[in-house]
Amino acid sequence: MNKNFSFKLRAITFFQYVVICGVIPVMSLYLKEIPGISGIKIGIILSMSTAAGILSPLISVYIADRYISAEKLFSVCNIAASLLMTMLRQQSSFLPILFIYLFLMMCITPSTALINIMVFNFLGTEGRRFGSIRVWGTLGWIFMSLFFSYVWLGDIFFRDLVKSIGDILYFSSATALFLGLFSLTIHSEKKESKKSSTGLSLFGKDLSSPDRRRLFVFFLISFFMSVVDKYYYMGLSPYLRYAGVGDKWIMPVISSGNISEIFLMFFLFRILVRFGFKITLAAGAAAHCLRFFLFAFSDSIIPVLSAILIHGVTFALFSAASYIYLDMYCSSKTRTSNHLVYSFVISGGGNLFGNLAAGNVFDISLSTFGSYSFFWFIPAIVSLISLFMIIIFIDNSKPVFQEKG
Repeated sequence: MNKNFSFKLRAITFFQYVVICGVIPVMSLYLKEIPGISGIKIGIILSMSTAAGILSPLISVYIADRYISAEKLFSVCNIAASLLMTMLRQQSSFLPILFIYLFLMMCITPSTALINIMVFNFLGTEGRRFGSIRVWGTLGWIFMSLFFSYVWLGDIFFRDLVKSIGDILYFSSATALFLGLFSLTIHSEKKESKKSSTGLSLFGKDLSSPDRRRLFVFFLISFFMSVVDKYYYMGLSPYLRYAGVGDKWIMPVISSGNISEIFLMFFLFRILVRFGFKITLAAGAAAHCLRFFLFAFSDSIIPVLSAILIHGVTFALFSAASYIYLDMYCSSKTRTSNHLVYSFVISGGGNLFGNLAAGNVFDISLSTFGSYSFFWFIPAIVSLISLFMIIIFIDNSKPVFQEKG
């Protein structure tokens, strides 16, 4: 294995999640501070990631590895995102924020899929190493949250400056620019020299009928889990403020959920080999259920912190395991299209229903019930349904990697 290329993959994974940490977890809280931006408007703005999730993977599937390499496309996306984040921070009106956020998400949405494509292309039959590379994204997320909270929002440095939680967009912008330039040094090192397919072959003739049915159900479950993730990221930062957590502590508290993720990511492949995909994915869905029920039935700090700590379990055992499950059905020629189409399902459809539903339920929960309980109860039920679907429809296969033609 080329150690230099492996180091670069870890580095871009680290910095990409530094960028994402500045956009996803506190965006709803930042928008909530802007006068005239209601919960419904926040939902509409955040749902622009839906259009991005629909359009950008479909565009990328015909561009990546056909007209431009995945590595170069990744670089272009980050450089453009840097400019857009700076512009977004300077806006205070609904429509400019709406359209700038749309184009920003057009750049950010395909990044995760493009990183996964680069990693799995490089690993080939050594796909078991995915967790050890992806964990650097978790470390990047934690680094950004701690740096921004303690160094910028904290009282030790920059005391005389007027500071806001929205300033994180500037830090993410600078990181995205660096990442875009750094990723230009990445050169494709695929295990298989054949170009990726430019067509959509996920349910094509290269898979048997049982595999196509299995993947269809898997995509539906992933869609539901993406919907509940939108509730989590939209509602968590305002909910923490409601629960009495100070602004400078919000990001560190959110990032505490990544502690268990770090541990589990290093052992993810061993967990899959020992327990299989059904049990692992079911455990991730069950963790989702437990997390949201804890939020729904208590707003005291101990249950809230316990629920946040479960986040790492949900990501490692469901989200990260899902990428491995999907790649198990990919050939070297279909990997690019399949991962981008998966991004289309979870970032497009999941974002559409998740953000719009969360925005409306957010307003209903606070105006009608005066608390967040109803807001959290909805994703808890959806997670429970997903858990039952995994138990019924997903077989307990073990991960097997092979470079299919």
